[in-house]
Amino acid sequence: MSSAIYSAINNTADALIVSIPDYEALREPILKAKEHGIPVIAVYTGLEAAKKLDVLAVMSDEIEAGAVLGRQLIRQGVKDFVCVGPSFKIPTLEDRCRGVLKAFQDAGVRLSSDIPTRMLHMDRTRNTSLITSSQILKLTILDMKSVTGVVYLTAPVFIETSKALAVALNGTREFVYASFDFSPDMVPAFDVGILHYSVSSLLYLQTLIPILLLYIQLNFGEVVNQDTILTGPKLVTPRNVKTMLIQEQWTVATFKEFALEFSVMTGSSASDDHWNALSTGARDAASALGWSMIEYRYSSPIRSDIVDYSIDTALSRPHAQGLIVSNSHFSNINYAVMKSLDQVPSRTSSANKTEQLGCNDRNNNNVNMPVVAECKALIPWNYTTNKALPVPVVGIGSPVANLTTFQHLSWAGETGYLAGNEYADAIVANGGKRPICVVSLDEPEQQMLMCHGLYDRMLVALGPGNNLPDFDTFCVRLDMTEFLQSEQKFSDLSKVYPYDSLHTTSTTLYGYVRRYTSAIANISITTTGRSADALSDFVEGKIANLWSQQPYLNGFMSVFQLAFSTVVQDRSWDFIETGPARVNYVCDKGQMFSLGKDSLSLLCRVPGEKVHVGRPYCHPCPAQHFSGSYNSQKCEPCPDGTFTNHTGSTFCWECDEEGQAVHACQKYFLSKQQQQGRDKTLALFLPIGLVTFAFTATAIFMYCFQKRDRNRKILDDS
Repeated sequence: MSSAIYSAINNTADALIVSIPDYEALREPILKAKEHGIPVIAVYTGLEAAKKLDVLAVMSDEIEAGAVLGRQLIRQGVKDFVCVGPSFKIPTLEDRCRGVLKAFQDAGVRLSSDIPTRMLHMDRTRNTSLITSSQILKLTILDMKSVTGVVYLTAPVFIETSKALAVALNGTREFVYASFDFSPDMVPAFDVGILHYSVSSLLYLQTLIPILLLYIQLNFGEVVNQDTILTGPKLVTPRNVKTMLIQEQWTVATFKEFALEFSVMTGSSASDDHWNALSTGARDAASALGWSMIEYRYSSPIRSDIVDYSIDTALSRPHAQGLIVSNSHFSNINYAVMKSLDQVPSRTSSANKTEQLGCNDRNNNNVNMPVVAECKALIPWNYTTNKALPVPVVGIGSPVANLTTFQHLSWAGETGYLAGNEYADAIVANGGKRPICVVSLDEPEQQMLMCHGLYDRMLVALGPGNNLPDFDTFCVRLDMTEFLQSEQKFSDLSKVYPYDSLHTTSTTLYGYVRRYTSAIANISITTTGRSADALSDFVEGKIANLWSQQPYLNGFMSVFQLAFSTVVQDRSWDFIETGPARVNYVCDKGQMFSLGKDSLSLLCRVPGEKVHVGRPYCHPCPAQHFSGSYNSQKCEPCPDGTFTNHTGSTFCWECDEEGQAVHACQKYFLSKQQQQGRDKTLALFLPIGLVTFAFTATAIFMYCFQKRDRNRKILDDS
């Protein structure tokens, strides 16, 4: 693995997805990849190692997964257990066994904490047969008198060992068998009783999610604002094994075959840069998945009853498979969640009829659909409850505590209160002591959470004797339909509370506030939202700080959240945190401004093309070019003898250090070899030439000398 990572660094890898089974062995190559500017995401194993290396981990928590199995073993009366692993030892597998032990210790069962004594390994190092290995394991297990639990640490070990070991142990004691890494190959084992429990960590999603995130990072520069996305663990039992099998076999390909439509409530006018970017991300994801997308937009202020009516309309559509509710009150999200649940009986009834929309008689054995009436419009099914799954809902913004129990609801966005804390820290760092926070007149909860977070952190930062007013004065509700009235509100406020800083909580609000020249004169402005206006003002120094909610990432991942939730509603993650991301520049290192119709504009639009409005139009440096500074107007070519192995490079590497295996350096080394050949030729022939020259010069001199003497003698004789 270490060699493979170094090879990726030296060749053409733009990003890396790795597992980290051994931190010490893989630490240096992963850090080397990060030094070269290559994004790294960890999957499958190595959660703690990923945190140490500061890379995103998309995986299950090994210790928690072990604890899930351990608690189930305890319920079945198991007093002691062993863990069975492969013949070679992998450090992170000990964490799995340690998690099982933790469950026993938490339950008050007194067991030895020595993990190696309960870690058994398949003895295949001396070419022993499977039967012999199983007999060795049997004798070891039976020698441990209190052991009635057997936990397989990996799926390959289970598949290879379980049947032979169960036969060997048959008739000795009543054993309970469990395994990590649930897979379709384990289903028959449940049926015959050689596997009682397993845990799933959705291995397919463990790599699909990183691919999606890396695609967005490399193409749009937006990254999630978290260090872990947990895909498990989820307990698999004989009762829910069929439902978990459907989740395990979910793929984009099978989903696309049955994709119909979903709806997005963006809740903002069509001219808003932020929501245009979110909508574009959603449409791009929908296109990749084969979904039809219906978008509902509203003028400000947004009326809650109109949003609820749109939700009714969207869910009543016969092909509805998902709903994204954004920029609205949490009451609207709650309404969508409950409305979806209310539809379960009618959806179940519909699924049990043969006359469904879009049905035909073709034989379709797709495991993600009910067996009844093979049908394109067939509704995703829960085999555990024998009911249709509710239409999944994704909320854009902060998760609401009383709504997190609904499995068909997930979230994407920023945690508003924590974002407000970050805004306050920046204001204090800029010298601000008397800020105000601007929200829409209808007080959207996400905006209010930002202001509460900002206000509370300012109280702590400034301490006793601060000059902050009460929260209602601090939080300015702006009526964007009454321009003059709102401008007067700022004027009146400054007389009773001379604010020195102002934070707007959306791109639309900033667009209005920037027109109030008297209100923002001589004060420090910060804003949430990466609109074209905000970016232009930021470049020109009119804004002190700017945060992006990363709307494209929001829209894109929300759609995939919906897609997962059509079948995988029993997730371990409920929230993909996409922001806020502080904007410290417009174009990153390794990028340059793209040129459109107006070559002088930092935010030019490419004529005749669809663009992601509100994004800075920065292009990654092409291969063999680099940019070592922010906001570069152009990328510089790599000097002779240096190279880059991918686009978007911030520096060039020395060919002499990286070696001749690098394709980009072959021309350099060929030229170098040719030059060395010329140098050798020169070194060989130069002495010969000098000797020849000296001999010739001497001969000419002697000839001339002798001729002069003869001429002189002739002259004397004459």
